[in-house]
Amino acid sequence: MSSASTIPAEFRREKLKVNGVDVIMLTAGSGEPLLFFHGAGTWHGFDFALPWASRFQVMIPYHPGWGESADAPEMTTPDDYALHYLELIDQLKQRVTIVIVTHNMQQAGRVADRTAFMLDGRLVEVGPTKDIFTKPTDPRTEEYVTGKFG
Repeated sequence: MSSASTIPAEFRREKLKVNGVDVIMLTAGSGEPLLFFHGAGTWHGFDFALPWASRFQVMIPYHPGWGESADAPEMTTPDDYALHYLELIDQLKQRVTIVIVTHNMQQAGRVADRTAFMLDGRLVEVGPTKDIFTKPTDPRTEEYVTGKFG
């Protein structure tokens, strides 16, 4: 399916292969990376991201089957798309730092090299992801990752 949007000249196209699917990612600007996942195939265009490109390297991947990315008919569920984007994040973290804010501990454990646990807006613990999940040093972290609250 193709998008009706136009792409500003400031964006470069980068072709990535994610789980066998050719994905087009648009990038603009320089500086700290900002990975933006969007909805609905970006029918409204990409002009909204141009101000960000003055401070960040903006990266906007097209969803499989949208825009210039190849179709992936085998992707039929939200879980399929989540796995697709987790693989994309794995590829991108080889060259940029990615910060993910999530309540989904399984996703954090899957993609993060380092994990921070926050509670009530305060940083409780930071460390290698494996340590946070298997031997946290703060009892509040242990209670959260073992499902005793949260």
